[in-house]
Amino acid sequence: MDAPMDTIAWQRMEGALIFAGALILVVFVGGGTAWWIAVILFFAPNISFAAYAFGPRLGAVAYNSTHIYGFRAVLFALGVATDKATISVLGVL
Repeated sequence: MDAPMDTIAWQRMEGALIFAGALILVVFVGGGTAWWIAVILFFAPNISFAAYAFGPRLGAVAYNSTHIYGFRAVLFALGVATDKATISVLGVL
């Protein structure tokens, strides 16, 4: 069953707002991270796809766990707590 159009629109708007917030945080917290590195880091969670080489179950767990907001929020908090801008940037992208 397909999601109603309103739900899809809200999810896209949510994604766009989170992306905009992430870019703002990169500018202010990024510790001098170049914009092109930020673009590369944006796709970094997709590297977790390589876990499928160890089986579909482990691959699915690795891929799905790195694609939720909670994982990135923990990375961001860890970066702020340890004063490591690079980890904070990984958390927001």
